[in-house]
Amino acid sequence: MNEPDSDGSWSTRITPADYAKLVELTRDRLDKKGFKGVGIVGPGLAHLNWDNHNSQWVEAMGKSVAGLAAWSTHCWDDGDLCREGASCIDRQWPEFGESIGKYPARPVWITEYGSKEVNYSGKTYPHPDETSAYSCSQSMPYAVRVCELSLSLLNKGANVLFYWHAEDMGKSWGYVDATGKRKPIYYVLSNLYPKIPSGARVVKPSVQSKSDAYGAAFIHRKRLVIAMANGHPAPARQQVHLKGCRGVQVVRADACAAERINEPSEEKTDICRVTPQEVKLLPGNRFDLALSGYSTLTIVCEVTFEQSPGDGNPK
Repeated sequence: MNEPDSDGSWSTRITPADYAKLVELTRDRLDKKGFKGVGIVGPGLAHLNWDNHNSQWVEAMGKSVAGLAAWSTHCWDDGDLCREGASCIDRQWPEFGESIGKYPARPVWITEYGSKEVNYSGKTYPHPDETSAYSCSQSMPYAVRVCELSLSLLNKGANVLFYWHAEDMGKSWGYVDATGKRKPIYYVLSNLYPKIPSGARVVKPSVQSKSDAYGAAFIHRKRLVIAMANGHPAPARQQVHLKGCRGVQVVRADACAAERINEPSEEKTDICRVTPQEVKLLPGNRFDLALSGYSTLTIVCEVTFEQSPGDGNPK
């Protein structure tokens, strides 16, 4: 099923009770046919929050939840139900997150996400839903916004993210356009996703200001990945303090920034590059970071923790 909370307006229509029954019956049929290793992921809602009623599809699961291998939802909230990137996710996550929190823990998959925001720095771009050609998805501001949403969703508890979608076809959401040309979103997310180790644990920043670059950190064994997204047109300076660890060694640091951000009227894809950065660890396990306007930064470190990441509380 796809986006049952649309009530048939643009996708499938199924009641919460019928959806729960469908999961139960499908799980039984798969098991009897020898497909016990095939998991069901659901309910695939359209938004984290849809006027406080999409949680019905979660809450109606009851005992049928035993048939789910993972929870899923789409995230089309930013630029639609709310704005401002990570702040939007902060406000919208609780309805979905608290609903699934009433059940035994399962992985959380974001099976579609992106931003419907088309206004950046006073400039309005074409909407990707309304064209198969040039749109805001060709811009660096949009790419950084998606990176910020990615970090925010991971901070909130998502385990797997699927950006929507790979290639322009009919609409203009892709990593690449219809000719195969890579967009800024390709470079921004390729500077993030491959560097997060599978099985990593998210460590939320203890302090995070809306006016600064947005950040997240990921730990796996002795690997620490710090990711930042500056969704503002002005450069940002950011201090990052590492607590509960020692022997920090920077393995690599890469920034993704635009060589030039074009005017929407030019209908030209912004050109951006992933470039190595020199990042120095200062006394007190501190980084003083500088991010240009509309850019992202990832830092990969090898660290020794004062306590095991599974037992202690590194920040």
